[in-house]
Amino acid sequence: GGVLLPTEYAEKLVRFYGKTYAFSATLEFSVIGAALVSCQYHKNGKIKEYQKILRQKVELFRSLLSLPELPIFTPIQIIDLPGIETCKQFALELVEKGFFVSTVFFPVVAKDKAQFRIAITIKHTDKELTELASLIKKRLQSYTTENAEQGKQ
Repeated sequence: GGVLLPTEYAEKLVRFYGKTYAFSATLEFSVIGAALVSCQYHKNGKIKEYQKILRQKVELFRSLLSLPELPIFTPIQIIDLPGIETCKQFALELVEKGFFVSTVFFPVVAKDKAQFRIAITIKHTDKELTELASLIKKRLQSYTTENAEQGKQ
């Protein structure tokens, strides 16, 4: 197989970001382990219980941040942030407080945009989700306040 790309830049993007998605690659052991455990949950009937718990945790997190309802369920929560450097700095601050969030930049999102992608699991406690949501909400409100003040100038 092969692929034709229009520019050297496009080739670099595919080589860097697209290897495991566009081309054959071995699965990581963690992916294989997760698939095996998932099979066990389906066999022993625990999947329904775990899905219910996960939905409750996601609903808690989304309600604390007043996020709109989504058309489909996903445990991965997306938080848009105003700018790449802001996103990086805030992510580092959250790590210092014990919260790891994935940061996402171009080419996954539009140029000059940034996001957190937070994967909620049934292992997260309500206390952890409440604290993380509180930190995010305060920071998002501060961005809104800063933008409003800049608009007055």
